[in-house]
Amino acid sequence: MVTRRELLLGLVRRVAPQSPLSGLDAEVRAADAAFASGDFVLARERYRAVLRTQRDHHEARVRLGICFYKLGEFLQAKDTLAMAVRHRPADPLARAYLGLSYAQRGQVEKALAAWEGFMDPDNIPLTREINLWRALAESGEPVDVPAMVAAVEPLLG
Repeated sequence: MVTRRELLLGLVRRVAPQSPLSGLDAEVRAADAAFASGDFVLARERYRAVLRTQRDHHEARVRLGICFYKLGEFLQAKDTLAMAVRHRPADPLARAYLGLSYAQRGQVEKALAAWEGFMDPDNIPLTREINLWRALAESGEPVDVPAMVAAVEPLLG
């Protein structure tokens, strides 16, 4: 006779996810660890490896774009983050860094367009700052790009 406990444990073992054979979770964890430690060169390479095996991994793509940005590779950051925003237009982190990437390349209008309707309920100071710069531009005032970047970057953590 099978007890309820044995039946339940048998089902749990059968349904429980198995360790991935590809090691993808380990690759993502390694990339995330490099990113968290500020080693953006290593994180960039690890996120690229993740995206080679799983092209639709949104978080890896966003973090790859942030790595490019942190390394001063603004064209690559813009391209990578634009792809992420196309797939998830409401992603506030991707949109914030996409706007900054445009700004760093001197494309103020595109930066402000990337931030149109920006809202991050988890980071109200960032939302307020981005919308302040948009309002300033819409009022006809010239936008001081270095000041805008200097005001927005620290709010991203």
